[in-house]
Amino acid sequence: MKQRVLLVAAAACICLFIAAPVADAYVDAKFWVKDDQGKAVYMLDDDNEMIYGNVLAGRAVLFDGSQSQSYYGRVDKYYWDWNNDGSYDAIRQSAKTYHTFNEPGVYRVKLMAVDQDGPPGAADTYIKQVSVVASFQKPVPRFTLSPVNSSHTYQFNASTSYDPDGYIRYYRWDFTGNGVIDAELFRRSNASHSYTSDGYYTVTLTTEDWDGLTNSTRHIVRVGSSGGISETERRITVVNERDGTANVTVTVNNWKTITADVADEETFTAPFRQGGDNEVQVACNGTARSCFCSGDSIIYLTEDGGIATGGDDTPGFGLLLFMAAAMLALLLRRGINI
Repeated sequence: MKQRVLLVAAAACICLFIAAPVADAYVDAKFWVKDDQGKAVYMLDDDNEMIYGNVLAGRAVLFDGSQSQSYYGRVDKYYWDWNNDGSYDAIRQSAKTYHTFNEPGVYRVKLMAVDQDGPPGAADTYIKQVSVVASFQKPVPRFTLSPVNSSHTYQFNASTSYDPDGYIRYYRWDFTGNGVIDAELFRRSNASHSYTSDGYYTVTLTTEDWDGLTNSTRHIVRVGSSGGISETERRITVVNERDGTANVTVTVNNWKTITADVADEETFTAPFRQGGDNEVQVACNGTARSCFCSGDSIIYLTEDGGIATGGDDTPGFGLLLFMAAAMLALLLRRGINI
């Protein structure tokens, strides 16, 4: 009786083994997308999920399924569905194949890897998202800064930076403006830095996306007390070209803030850094603009709701005035009626 029970149990186990699905257990499908140099093309989203891309529309890319494996021997057929519509578009015996997406978009590509030497159903599927773009776009770096605990330690927040066609891979910080990268952070947007001496520092953030494109932005930070910093008073003139009074906030070097209601034109004074650039930020009715200058500045609140800036060291602005004055003098000298 005991032997009969053991035989029945063994037979049941064998039946379960044969009837069990083999797709997930004994065949493992997987593929990579690679460029013409054989380099994997991928990025990680904010949830740490891998997305293949970016791939340029109209350009052939390699789909490599050679990492697919089979317990029974080897994968000998690869079924490709380029848009996951349930219909396989290509069947290959080779693990590698090329495909061209003609239109930009997000495609869900499915690979079914099959081992014909295995039992019926010896297959597995693998689906990944592929991002196809018309052209690569640069990331957009942005950051704010604020003192932490002491006047010499600052927190830099770049969480509003973004990449129009993907995600940012690296945040590189130059905290002192000497052209040397002080911190390179992988997918981490925030940083902090402690300064050892008073003064003005130009902080530059350079972002790099998964396509290898970079873009930079900068802000000026004022560190320490006024006693140890060489400064001079400069004028900031706000010209209101809009109808009615405008409430304006002007911030100099992320430190000195001036808020005023401007009906027509107002001039303010603020401490400026000597012998270098100064950052003037202007905000009015939800619109903001920044400029860098070394001397007096002029800010225009334009009729269309925008903000235009100019300064005594802005070559384009001064050049236009000089050319206009020279032309007027020439016409008057020649006696031309204007």
